[in-house]
Amino acid sequence: MSPSASRYRLLGDAGVYPYGTSLTDGNTEDPDAVFGSPERRREVEEGLLRKLDLRVAFLVLVYIMNLMDRSNVAAARLKGLEEDLHMTGQQFNTLVGILSVGYVLMQIPSYKRDELGLRMAYFTCGSSISNAFGSLAASGILAVTDRILGYAAWRWLFFIEGSFTCIIAIVAFYVVPDFPTTPASWLTIEEQVLAQKRMEEDICSVEQDGTKSIEGNGLMEALADWRVWWLAITTTILFATQSYTNFFPTLAATMGYDPTITLLLCAPPWLVATATSFFVVRHSDATRNRFWHIAGPISMGILGFMMAILTMNTAIRYVSLFFMTQSLVAYIVLLAWISNSILEPPKRAVAIAFANTSAHFGNIGTSYLWPAAWGPSYARSYMICLWASVVSMSMLWVYRTHLKRLNEELEANERILGLPAGFRFIT
Repeated sequence: MSPSASRYRLLGDAGVYPYGTSLTDGNTEDPDAVFGSPERRREVEEGLLRKLDLRVAFLVLVYIMNLMDRSNVAAARLKGLEEDLHMTGQQFNTLVGILSVGYVLMQIPSYKRDELGLRMAYFTCGSSISNAFGSLAASGILAVTDRILGYAAWRWLFFIEGSFTCIIAIVAFYVVPDFPTTPASWLTIEEQVLAQKRMEEDICSVEQDGTKSIEGNGLMEALADWRVWWLAITTTILFATQSYTNFFPTLAATMGYDPTITLLLCAPPWLVATATSFFVVRHSDATRNRFWHIAGPISMGILGFMMAILTMNTAIRYVSLFFMTQSLVAYIVLLAWISNSILEPPKRAVAIAFANTSAHFGNIGTSYLWPAAWGPSYARSYMICLWASVVSMSMLWVYRTHLKRLNEELEANERILGLPAGFRFIT
């Protein structure tokens, strides 16, 4: 028997079944019996989470390189990319927009709903770190590589950072798991059993029935649910407010400094955003609140847009960049909220992918919100972002109201049936 076949047999003996089959189907009245005791389960769970978090750390590295590669286009613009490629009109905007075509959401290893926000925070920080250190790296590469071997500095920027991305992508094929039932040499049998069981428990807490199957057509269920469409539209509008990130070096350049100084000035706003992201998402998890932890960062972004609209003063416009970058965490908290409120795993996966894909396809169009003709103030661009922020926050308020009404119905049913307090939607 091959090692992989043997492992499948052992997983079956331990109670791990194909996706959609309950671990408790005809096995035992005590779902923790396979671990021996609750204490043993906690010990296994701690080891499982440590191993999964290591994979999340690697995915954050993948995410950082992905975003650094995308931001390199804006950095290269400061060192002659448009001139060398003879770009005119909005061809650069088209270049930025085309990057979003085919953009696919990276799924992180499966976590329970109350653990998701913090892991999403890792990706928030990865995004901010990539923007900060991407600017620092670009500033160094662009400053010292010009005309080496006859190539312009902006070409070396793509050569060097693109090579690192390719290496990391190859490693990812062997490091990142697909699903808890996928054989993984770095997980013990107990850990893999527990990984699947945790996902099932997350659903059973909603269904109030530990034996109910979680199988179903996730795609069709998601597309038939108005909430998925509402959240996808909201996510797309919210993502449009962050279109400035693709032009951040260009916006910083309006302060009048040379390309090297401009790229160095791009780093501090993103470093501050990294620091605040952890606090916002951790507090969101601790308080089981999503809306206000989205509305707060959006409001900070609105303040930044207003400051940039009202003045060309160098100091004020630089401060405005710090406020704008705070809005990025709202997108990550929203993805966590979608995952919290779409309960079935197949449907949840489709909902997150649909919302994220819609947002990135919408990003193709938002690249045209920043034409060079609207510079150097870009007041009209900022105004569009401001109004998009207001609309997205209003739509999320409607969604929060809907979830609060569902929670009231759950509470009323529990009172009528004399049941203890159970599942509630995170609002």
